[in-house]
Amino acid sequence: KKDIPIVFFDRVAECHGCMSVIIDNFKAGFEATSHLIDQGCRKIFHLGGNMLRNVYSERFRGYKQALSNNKIEFNEDLVAICDMSTQAGTDTARKILKMKHRPDGIFTSNDSTAAAIIVELLNAGIIIPEEIAVAGFNNEPVSQFIQPNLTTIDYPAREIGEIAATSL
Repeated sequence: KKDIPIVFFDRVAECHGCMSVIIDNFKAGFEATSHLIDQGCRKIFHLGGNMLRNVYSERFRGYKQALSNNKIEFNEDLVAICDMSTQAGTDTARKILKMKHRPDGIFTSNDSTAAAIIVELLNAGIIIPEEIAVAGFNNEPVSQFIQPNLTTIDYPAREIGEIAATSL
């Protein structure tokens, strides 16, 4: 109302006349899930954040679409929503370890939770990726240091910031 320019990036809000700089989170979620499917996974768990945020809802939509395109039935029991913390990753891994029929793949919406999941699964004797494959999101440094290295979707944060700043 005060005619002040606004540029949203990453987590965007509905704002008539405002510019937004985002990646295609739907496509990214689709590609991460499709990669797990290409590796032979058929029972893929998804760990996402608050679905009121565009990034998480779109990644989840991509996950569901990849399942559908590959004729894999969506199972609500294979979805968890959390605060995307490392503790949430650890808790999710513990939940998965208690499952009678464990997933063979996990797509989580950030690398911190993915790393925590991998550590907890490895500590329980699960062989990654042979028994359970894990894919993360953001290409955070932890993805290169954890063993085995984490498959992750690259998030071009620097470029997004540059575009947002240039646009202003």
